[in-house]
Amino acid sequence: MAHISAVVTLRPIRFAFLVKPNDSKRLLEIFQINTCLWGGKFNPIIPIFGHVPKWWDRDDYKPESALQIVNGYLDAFEPDFLVEAEAGLAKGLGYDPDRILQLSAMLRRSSEPRGQAGLDVFDLYKDLYKKQFQFVRRHEHNIVELIPRTNALKSFCACLAGSFPEDEDLKYFGQGFCDAFDPKQVELSPEALAELYKEGFNSALQIGHSNIEINYQDHTDPTLFVMDAQDSRDLIDYWNLRAVRRNVRPIPIQWLDVLSPYCREYIEHCYRPLRGNPHGVMTHANVLFARSLTSAAIEQLYADYLRVDRDGANIRQDWYPPIWRPSPHFTVRNTRPILSAGEKTFDIQIDDDRTEVRFDNLYPDFAERYAASNARWANVVRFKDWLNSSRVATVFPCDYRSPKISRFHALQGKILSTTEGFVTFCKYKNISDLWRLSDGTTAISEWLKNNGVESQISDAGQATQQIINTLGGFRGISSFAHAEVVKLLNKISRRPISPSIQYQEFQNKIKNVVKGDIWRNKNAETLVELGAVELGLELKCAKCSTWGWHALRELDHVVACGLCLNKFSFPTIDPSSSQLSRWAYRLIGPFALPDYARGGTLRP
Repeated sequence: MAHISAVVTLRPIRFAFLVKPNDSKRLLEIFQINTCLWGGKFNPIIPIFGHVPKWWDRDDYKPESALQIVNGYLDAFEPDFLVEAEAGLAKGLGYDPDRILQLSAMLRRSSEPRGQAGLDVFDLYKDLYKKQFQFVRRHEHNIVELIPRTNALKSFCACLAGSFPEDEDLKYFGQGFCDAFDPKQVELSPEALAELYKEGFNSALQIGHSNIEINYQDHTDPTLFVMDAQDSRDLIDYWNLRAVRRNVRPIPIQWLDVLSPYCREYIEHCYRPLRGNPHGVMTHANVLFARSLTSAAIEQLYADYLRVDRDGANIRQDWYPPIWRPSPHFTVRNTRPILSAGEKTFDIQIDDDRTEVRFDNLYPDFAERYAASNARWANVVRFKDWLNSSRVATVFPCDYRSPKISRFHALQGKILSTTEGFVTFCKYKNISDLWRLSDGTTAISEWLKNNGVESQISDAGQATQQIINTLGGFRGISSFAHAEVVKLLNKISRRPISPSIQYQEFQNKIKNVVKGDIWRNKNAETLVELGAVELGLELKCAKCSTWGWHALRELDHVVACGLCLNKFSFPTIDPSSSQLSRWAYRLIGPFALPDYARGGTLRP
C-alpha cells in the first residue's frame, strides 16, 4: 500500500482587472473594489491596449506585441477570474467565459445576498472588531484614512491606502471600516506623506489582507517609485509593482521638492550591510522612475532632489521591471507572492485498485457559513509522492485559463492546473472533498485526448514504463541515467545464451563509470536492490562445456544445461572453483531486452 501527501493551502480568490490605461474613472473604481475584497491588494491590474504605446518603454525596446504583454501579465499572476472594466476586454485571451466577470457586479449591494465571487471584507471587519478592536488598547493604533486635498489626488489616495465606493448601496463598506477601527483621518499633503512613511501606518488596503501570510518571491532592495500621482498609467504600474515586491514607496513628482529631504534620508538609511552576510554585501534604496517621466527630465530630477553624497548609496533605475516577461532560462523567474491563510497536510493511503484521496477543504474562520457565491475562496492542493510508489499522476501541464484536465470527479466544481498546484474554488465551510486520481499513463492519454490528440502506448513506451516501475520511479532512475551505464547494460543484453555478467566485473564496471560522482557512488547496489539484475550462478556444463546462468531457486544436486538440455551434477566436490562455477548477475525484465530495451531508453 502506497502513501502520498496532499498539502492544502487556503488563499483568497485572485482577480485580474482588465482596464484601458487611460480610463481613470474605472481605475478609481477598481481601487475601491479591491479595498473591499479580502486580499484585494494583490490582485493585478492589467492594462489593455491595441498597440504597444510609445511610453511603454523609454528606450523604445518593444520586442513583444500588445497581446504578448497581456498574456505575459496573465502568466505571471495566473488569475482565477478576469474582471472587465468594460465588456469585451477579455476577448481572445482564451479564458473560460464562466470566469469572466464585470466590474459593476463585483461587490454585494446592500439589497443583495452576495457578490459574484470572492470574499468581501465586511465579515473580516466584524471578526477583527470582535477579537481585537472592541477592547481598550494600551497603545493607539496607527490606522488612517487618507483624505485627498483635491479630486486630482483621489485616485492616488485610493491606490496608496484604499478607499470605499460612494454609491448609496455600497456605502456600508466605508461605514463598517469607520465603526470597527475608528481610523484617524489624515489630509494628504507632502509633509503628511513623509510623516506617514517615517512612522508607519495601517490603512483599509492593508487591513484587507489580514490573516494572510505573504511569502514574497522577490528579494529586491527597497524601492522609491518616483511617479506622477495624477497619471493613471503610473498608478497601474505602482499597484502591480507593489503586488510583487515587498517594499515600494511612491513619491509623487508633484511633491518631489518637499519630499526630497525624506528621500535622501531614506537612501542613506537603507545603505547598510546586509544582515547576516559576512562578505560586505550592502543593501540599497533603488530609485525607480515611472514611465510617464521623460528621459530628459530624469537626470535633472535625480541630481536636484535624490542623489546623496555617499559613495555606493546611489542606485537609479530608469526602466520599469518587465513583470510580464519570462526570465531567461538560466534564472528563476520572479513571480507573484505566495499567499496563505492556512495550510494542512493530509497523509493518504493509496490502494492499487482504488486511487481515491479524501481531504478537508480549508476556510477562513471569519467567513459566514453559507453564501450565494460559488467561489468565495480558493484551496490550492499539491500532491507529494516522494518515492513515486503509487504511480499516481500528481502534476499536470499548467492550464489555468480554460482547463482541459479531468475534474477527478471532485465535489467542488472546476479544478485549475497551475504552477501553484491544483486550484479549486470553495463555497461552504466544513466541506470535505473526494478526488479520484489516475495513473500517469492514463492521465497523459486523457489530457492529449481532451486537446484533440488520440494516443496509444508504443512498444518502446511500454518498455520505458516497465523500467520506471522496476526502479521505483524517477528517483531510482538516477542509478540508470548515465550514458556508460546504459551502454553496459545494452552490451550485456546482447550476449548469447544468457544476458549475464560476473558479479565482481559488473560492480567494478559500474563504479568505474561513475567514479568521482558522489551522488552516484551506490549505483551498482541500487540496480541490484531494485531488481534490474538478479543474482545467480554460472555453471560450466559437464556435457558440452558451455557456461550457463542458473537462478538460485533452480540450483539442485542435478541441473540442466540451457544449451544442450542435458542434465549434469552440481560441482559439489569443488563448488568454489572458478573453472566450474562463478557468481553472476543476469539482466531481468525490461533491462534484458536488446537494442536499448527496444527503444525504451535513449541511445547514448
